[in-house]
Amino acid sequence: MRHLTSVGGLSAVLISCVVGPSLADTGPRSMTLDATLPRVWRAALTAFTDLNIPIENVESASGFIRSDEMILEGDQEISGLTASEIADCGSEMEMARTESGTTYLAFTLLLEEAEGGGTSIRLQSSFRNHERGALGDENVRCVSKGALEDLIIDSILKLLDDR
Repeated sequence: MRHLTSVGGLSAVLISCVVGPSLADTGPRSMTLDATLPRVWRAALTAFTDLNIPIENVESASGFIRSDEMILEGDQEISGLTASEIADCGSEMEMARTESGTTYLAFTLLLEEAEGGGTSIRLQSSFRNHERGALGDENVRCVSKGALEDLIIDSILKLLDDR
């Protein structure tokens, strides 16, 4: 009986050291731009290229761009940002999961002609973290901090201003 109590106590200690994401999911970024769909389309493709975001699927007729899944290990960067700067995956033993595990991220961008003119833009991000620990493999859904989405949108806006 004493042995079971010790194992139960150890489980309670391990569980109490795991903390989920502290941020609320903000959902997709949406806005309407005062530019034609073809101009925004070209700017979006250029922005993904300039930021070194690999593209998995492009469907110009429907205004759809899907990034390839990107992988960040520890302090690796994408477009100058680390996983800890772009996603909140919670923490374990007071260390951010993005610092100790592998973070996977992808983006979906949808462009449509807006009612009344202009182009509607919708950017959705997806983040997850994978860790191998003493208790086995664990996949955790992460929450975006909005930094990479801001970088993508800002890049699109700058390209539209430059043309």
